Amino acid sequence: MKKILSLAAALIFCLLMQTINVFAAEPCFVYINNQLLSFDDATPQIMNNRAMVPFRKTAETLGAVVDWNSATETMTLKKGSRTVVHTLRSNVITVNGEATTFDTPSAVLQSRTMMPVRMLAQALGANVDWDNASRSVLITTQATSVLSAVSSQNVVKNGETVSVTVIASASAEKVKLVDSATNSIVSESVVYTQNADSTRTFSLQYVPSVSVSEIKTLKACAGNAVEYNEDDASSKNCMITVTLDNQPKIIKIDADDRSVAKNDYVELSIFTNTAADRIKILNNFKSTGTELTTYNLSGDDRVFQTKIKMTEKGECDLYVYVGNSDGYEANYETITIDVGGSGSTSKSNDDDELEIKDIDYDSDIAVGEDATVTITTTYDITKVEIYDDDDDRVVKKNFPTSSSVKDNEKTWRIEFEVESSGRTKYEVRAYNDDEDSTSESFNLTGEKYSSSELAVLSVTQKSDDVSLNETVKMSAKTTSVAEYIIVKDSNSDEIARVESGSDSGNTITWNFEVEVEKESKNSFTVYAYDEKDNVATKKFTVKLDIADKPEINDIEIEDKTVDVEDEVNVTVYTNDAVSKIWIENEDGDKRGRSKKNYDDIDDDELIWEFSFDAEEDEGSYTYTVIAENDDGDEDEMTFKIRVSD
Repeated sequence: MKKILSLAAALIFCLLMQTINVFAAEPCFVYINNQLLSFDDATPQIMNNRAMVPFRKTAETLGAVVDWNSATETMTLKKGSRTVVHTLRSNVITVNGEATTFDTPSAVLQSRTMMPVRMLAQALGANVDWDNASRSVLITTQATSVLSAVSSQNVVKNGETVSVTVIASASAEKVKLVDSATNSIVSESVVYTQNADSTRTFSLQYVPSVSVSEIKTLKACAGNAVEYNEDDASSKNCMITVTLDNQPKIIKIDADDRSVAKNDYVELSIFTNTAADRIKILNNFKSTGTELTTYNLSGDDRVFQTKIKMTEKGECDLYVYVGNSDGYEANYETITIDVGGSGSTSKSNDDDELEIKDIDYDSDIAVGEDATVTITTTYDITKVEIYDDDDDRVVKKNFPTSSSVKDNEKTWRIEFEVESSGRTKYEVRAYNDDEDSTSESFNLTGEKYSSSELAVLSVTQKSDDVSLNETVKMSAKTTSVAEYIIVKDSNSDEIARVESGSDSGNTITWNFEVEVEKESKNSFTVYAYDEKDNVATKKFTVKLDIADKPEINDIEIEDKTVDVEDEVNVTVYTNDAVSKIWIENEDGDKRGRSKKNYDDIDDDELIWEFSFDAEEDEGSYTYTVIAENDDGDEDEMTFKIRVSD
């Protein structure tokens, strides 16, 4: 019996070796869009008159993201809106839930997963041909083309950001803008919105940099995972007139203090455009004027700095003029300093009241994606800019999205790319025709993620002015691997389940509704699940049109474990009804120092920072944060700190 088994094993081994030798004797070549594809550790083979190709290298070259489950021997490919699933040694492949059967299964050859090339390529939307003379597999991806390219502005100033909207064919996976004069790429994007007619819309940003006024011709080209189609018939041009701004202008004036004692100094930082090379400062006390001709650079701005001594009590008006070699401008900006008093003001020689009425945005944005900020201003505003916390301008817009003389409002919708992770403070600066300005701050949190990892990127409240027992429209954004989401309330009861979202390629947006049943602590959680039922979560709070009750939104602790007598740093986030806040230990003793750091978006959140020394003995200590409004109403939240020796 053992001899029979040994002979059978030997026979199987010989047949296997013969099969491998056949494969080794019949290699073939693979071309993708006429480019020869090279393989490092496995080569394409002919098996049963079918071309077999190394699976991972071929799939990734065609632009797919590959995920392999070794336990089930299942491969999942993601390419744009396509999800391809296949199990090793099967002849069935599934594309977006629709299965197709082929006559040859995948296999393991040369210690690598090999797949019939036609099965793999067609599943990823490519075409396959065979050239018998050269023994070559010819894979071609669908041709891409640009249908239209439209800029947000036809005439812009040098250095001003322009948005270009490009509509491309359904096969387009990326779009670029090329300066036709230099043939250089000025902008590129792989993020798109899928349209109902299967076309795709890309949004790109372009910042012109010229030394003389000129007309810029931008060529929009679409591409697939392998290459761009730069054929003139498949591309579109848009022309933008770029002009130089040669008139000196004051952008903003910063004063270190607006209320000082007599004989104190006020430090001024005056920001201008590059056309300015001098500043003159006069005041209503008839003192000698100050002229500044030296400056530092801050991004695209020039910064003039000086100290002025306040020699007289009362309100001192400082008149700031900007100029160049041709002289000073007739208009001026006025900064009012309260000397020896308790008030402070800021005004200009324009009686119009400038106001930023509202700022709306999604506070959590993935790094590398565009944040969309909607700003509502008074009608006299003619320009809006956004600066980051390094005081660098990230975007400028000269034309509102909509306007209404009747309501005295203009709406500005601005997009810019979030480049850094973590919480970043931004400032909106709004100007009228005379360059008088007003400003408001808001905060964005940049989140890093991989499109192949499961994550809930953001949750956005779409309904405003919400009252009790009303239904609130919400949306959640996840990475593209999410299959469905579930929304639960603070009691972990399921209140919404969404199994279909809007897929943009890298992210999915899910719309849902929740009902508000109580005035405070309207805390909910979004649970996102992938096909393996892995889960990612994100908490969110519904904002009501009720602001008279104090509420603690969140507590952040720099380090929950500290050494004896180390410094404990705590940041507390509250609504804007809070006027006083403190921390108590377990004995009711107040701990630490606090100050309001800055307001959050829409002035509906306050941020308070505490620091205090840790306890002198080891152990776990509980602290209570107490927030109070002007009427004495309170809200509480506790946290723990462990002290080690």
